[in-house]
Amino acid sequence: MNRQDRIFPKLNGISSIVGIGIILCIISCGSTPPSSDPAPQAEGPREESRQALTAAQERVKNLRKLAEDFDGPIYFPDEWNRAESQYTQLKTLKPDTAQAYEEAIEKYTALGDTYNELSLKALPRYRENRNQIVQSAREEAVAAGAAELLPELLDTADTHAAEALRLYDAADYYAFARKSAEALAQYQQAADAGWEALAEKQRQQARALREEALNLKAPIAMPGAYQEADLVYTEGERAMSAKDFKQALEMFTQSAGQFVIVRDETAKKRQTAEKAIQTAQDKILDSDKQAKSAQAKRGGAR
Repeated sequence: MNRQDRIFPKLNGISSIVGIGIILCIISCGSTPPSSDPAPQAEGPREESRQALTAAQERVKNLRKLAEDFDGPIYFPDEWNRAESQYTQLKTLKPDTAQAYEEAIEKYTALGDTYNELSLKALPRYRENRNQIVQSAREEAVAAGAAELLPELLDTADTHAAEALRLYDAADYYAFARKSAEALAQYQQAADAGWEALAEKQRQQARALREEALNLKAPIAMPGAYQEADLVYTEGERAMSAKDFKQALEMFTQSAGQFVIVRDETAKKRQTAEKAIQTAQDKILDSDKQAKSAQAKRGGAR
């Protein structure tokens, strides 16, 4: 029996044909299953993509803080709210493929640009507003006499104010904010000290005038006017205790003027009264002299 006869035994009819087909399939196919193309797998993110996304997120965080710290939400509320809405949406992203990472990086980069533009618009307005506040504080200090009373403190505040502007021009914005805040505090300190000194000086003057009015019996001669002046003086003492020195200065100045009027009017009334008394006494003396003279004449005639 030849090789083919050994492998393919002679079979009759259809069954032999089927058997041969099965045997040929086993020989040709063996145990290997039919091949099929695998489904393409999405490419995973690389480490560079992860780092780039982290950097983009950190940039957004820093620029957002800059815009917020320098009053971007106050100056440009609509733009700030739109950016915040995008920021909230981006925080929900959970990229897991290289493509998703690239899309997230692009979105964070665009949002960072938005916050940056907002900061660049807010910073000049913040600078202008802060400078106006600092300048007003300086004018207040000068009005309180700080240039004469506290020249060194005023000079130090001026130096800090100038340094703050230099820091702003150097784009060191947080240092600018800190330095201009120290200058503002010093101007306010100088103003408070100046107002306190001026208030104390006016207080002493009002107190002296009040004593003069009392010595002239002003509460008796002019009770209404004296009481009104005294009430204003008392308000000055209350303001002094509350360290509202500017208000105290105003009250002491007003009461001093009132006490001057009360003192002078009382003095005039007293002088008028004294003059009237003197006139009356003079008339009495004159009458007495005339009576004595007439009596003497009558006695001499006898």
